[in-house]
Amino acid sequence: MSTLYTLTNHQFVSEASDTFVAVIDGSTLSKIEDFYAAISRALNFPDYFGENLDALDEMLYDLDWIEHDHVLLLITNSQQLLQHEPDKKTAIISLIEEINNPYFEVCFM
Repeated sequence: MSTLYTLTNHQFVSEASDTFVAVIDGSTLSKIEDFYAAISRALNFPDYFGENLDALDEMLYDLDWIEHDHVLLLITNSQQLLQHEPDKKTAIISLIEEINNPYFEVCFM
């Protein structure tokens, strides 16, 4: 039997693979502040998240507060992500590519 998932607060857990899946919509994130707020909410970042690239790097490397084996971040409408700040989008993508966390994956859709 297939499993159907319902997004709750833009996240769900795949029980079969013990994967925490979070979804953010790039079309609503035209500025870096919007992106930091959305990823913080979607991945349940601790309150001390500093909303800058160094802090984001630390959060995505750690993710220990998420009690599942894997974390998958889906960014829908990614072509519109940070459309008013393309240099910051490039920096975010570079940071994500360099994260050394084998349990964290990102899919730009």
